Amino acid sequence: MQGTTERRQVLRAASAAGAAAVAGITITDSARADDSESGDPIVGAWVVTHRDNPPGPPNIGKAVVTAAPGGALQNVEDAPPTGVGAGAWRSLGGGRFQSVFQTGVAGQKAGDPGVIVEVRPRGRVHGNTMVGTYTLSGSSADTGDVLFSGSGTFTGSRLRA
Repeated sequence: MQGTTERRQVLRAASAAGAAAVAGITITDSARADDSESGDPIVGAWVVTHRDNPPGPPNIGKAVVTAAPGGALQNVEDAPPTGVGAGAWRSLGGGRFQSVFQTGVAGQKAGDPGVIVEVRPRGRVHGNTMVGTYTLSGSSADTGDVLFSGSGTFTGSRLRA
């Protein structure tokens, strides 16, 4: 039972991390609230809601994410608050994008190395909204063995100052 509880906690954290990766929060001065100067519609800040697909539980989370010109991204999970992830995005043209980011999830007990979660979103931006799908996987931080994988969907709306 304890293993099941730990796996659920990691999956919740991973799903929250997953959709957040979709866009990203930049850690540089180059992030803007919109894409008016960059020419790429994903650039800017977004509020993203994500939901895992079955067979896992339909974990739903919210994140604030921002994509920076040049392809840097970072995400912050708000609900549930599970941390920060960093990665990269690239344009596929026509408002479409793909990205990848990683975040760490702490171990559940002393000596547990934790899990590295990698999320790979693909989506489309249209005006002030975005939609898409993502895959995610979690690997042991010490061995790299894949512990779980899954997928989900996301929607987002532009966050303006």
